[in-house]
Amino acid sequence: MKLKLVIYLVIILTVMMLGLHYLYNKYFVSYSEYWDYGGRKTPYGVSGVIFNMKGRMKAIDFSPKGNVEIMGIRADDTLEDVIRKLGKPSRIGKMRREEGYSGKKTVLTVVEYNRGKRGLIGLIFKDERLDTIFFSGGNPALPLGLKMGMKQEEVRKILGPPTKMETPRSSTYRFGFLDSIVEYFWIVFLYSLIRRRMRLKGFPLFLIAFFVFLFISAIFDFLTDLLCDIAMGSPRLVFQGFFSLYSQLFLPFLISSIIGGGVLFSFEHIPFSKRPKQTFLIVLLVYLVLSFIGSAFSQYHLGVELPYTLPTALLQLPYNLLYFLLLFLYIYIFLPKQTLKLSTN
Repeated sequence: MKLKLVIYLVIILTVMMLGLHYLYNKYFVSYSEYWDYGGRKTPYGVSGVIFNMKGRMKAIDFSPKGNVEIMGIRADDTLEDVIRKLGKPSRIGKMRREEGYSGKKTVLTVVEYNRGKRGLIGLIFKDERLDTIFFSGGNPALPLGLKMGMKQEEVRKILGPPTKMETPRSSTYRFGFLDSIVEYFWIVFLYSLIRRRMRLKGFPLFLIAFFVFLFISAIFDFLTDLLCDIAMGSPRLVFQGFFSLYSQLFLPFLISSIIGGGVLFSFEHIPFSKRPKQTFLIVLLVYLVLSFIGSAFSQYHLGVELPYTLPTALLQLPYNLLYFLLLFLYIYIFLPKQTLKLSTN
């Protein structure tokens, strides 16, 4: 009876979670309009302009060529030249970018300067030379008579019509832990059903845990993306970009599923060890180390260069600890209690 109550409660939480994704993206996500100029406009090389929901320019990026200057920065300046002119940057990082369709990836240096409360100047260097300058907010001295806050009509008069227009969205979803509570519940629920019916042991049991993790994670990720696109009135977007998106995310999904499947598999063997409490702590330690490595590698796979992946991976560790304890709680609920009794009797 108590187990059924827990299942009903999580069904309600699942509906709430999916509803939150829809409502959040419907009413709390800020949408922008991006005008792509492809760097063809003037020697300053205007690449793109971003407008806010009111149609005012909030960001612009340039790929300057030749002898032009933007705020004293020349097209052929090195990172050392820029630091000498603008001072010490707020952040320096590295990322990888794929060049065209060749598959060749170039390492880029990214430098950021904060200007005022909301102003930002970003510079990207390729082969140690300036490639792109990005301005967001503030009141920078832009060329060609452009100013932050300009209307779309005014920008069109200066730059002409864009090559193409897009509507990106920007938000930080703040209920991610609810997603994990629900997702991990259904992972363990499905795993326990298969385990009880098939009575597997050893490596086949690990494979079941791995595939359950991979399947449920992919389903939830797809559903949340679909609800986001429905909220913005374009449900077909998730299907149009399905293969390109998930081909990029498959490796991170694979890594997290291997680690998660290993944890589920380990939970079943802890009680039968001679020292279950010590074994539990060893499994926890191994999980945290592997999840740290997996997080750093996933960011590297998505384009962030080492060692700049390490701080984010470290910040992720407390969440990974909570996820571990969450999995343990669900295993305790769905599998016989004596199986997970951490005693030395």
